This record gives sequence, C-alpha cells and structure tokens, in this order.
Amino acid sequence: KGHLDGWKAQEKATYLAAKIQSGIEKTTRILHHANISESTQQNAFLETMAMCGLKQLEIPPPHTHIPIEKMVKEVLLADKTFQAFLVTDPSTSQSMLAEIVETISDQVFHAIFRIDPQAIQKMAEEQLTTLHVRSEQQSGCLCCFL
Repeated sequence: KGHLDGWKAQEKATYLAAKIQSGIEKTTRILHHANISESTQQNAFLETMAMCGLKQLEIPPPHTHIPIEKMVKEVLLADKTFQAFLVTDPSTSQSMLAEIVETISDQVFHAIFRIDPQAIQKMAEEQLTTLHVRSEQQSGCLCCFL
C-alpha cells in the first residue's frame, strides 16, 4: 500500500506538471507572433500548479517510477494486431501512437485521480493568455496582440 500511495503522489504531480507545460507550449505556438516571454510562461506554469494545489517539483521522479503513459504504450505495443496496424502507415504511426497513448493515459489518470488532465491543460492555456494580455496592457502594446 505504501508503494502505491507513493507512486500515486509522484504520478499525480508529474502528470499534471506535464499537462500544464503542454498547455503553455500549445498556447505559445498558437500565439507565436505575440512573442510571449519566458518569465510570463514560467509564471503561468507556477500559477496553474498552485491552482491545482501542486508545488513545483524540486526533484525529478525516481528512475524506478513508471508513469501511466509508459505502461499504456507498453501494453499497446505488446499487441501484435496493433503493431501490424502501426506498420501500415509508418509516416503517421508515431504521431498516431502518441495521440492514442495520450488519450488512453488521460482516461486512466482520470479514473485513478478523478481529475480531468485536459481541463488542467486548458487552465494553463487560459492562465498564460491572461498573464500575457495583462503584461501587454501594462506595457501599452495590446493593439498588436488583438
């Protein structure tokens, strides 16, 4: 039981931090013309972590920690039919595999923790946009953002 509790605590923090980072990266890509500063991105990350009741991860997970995404990927790739399916279109197989792994992993995470990781990612996207707009308003160049 102690190992499971430790794994859950580590996985919750690690998984959500990755989702928050993903939301920030997605928004930064979408608003690439806006040149969102590193400090604004970092503030959005930290504020979203705080909204989720998470502290910044000082230490990376131990090498013995096996994340949900790795488990899902290994189960999928162990299936011969799924392997054959991936081989049919090698040009898209990696992106398709990544999308399938993310979707299933999000569902597993939601089932374990009762938290929707996609909602957390969206919170990070909104937080970054809000902070960026606020900083643009303060520097008086919102016109180029809108």
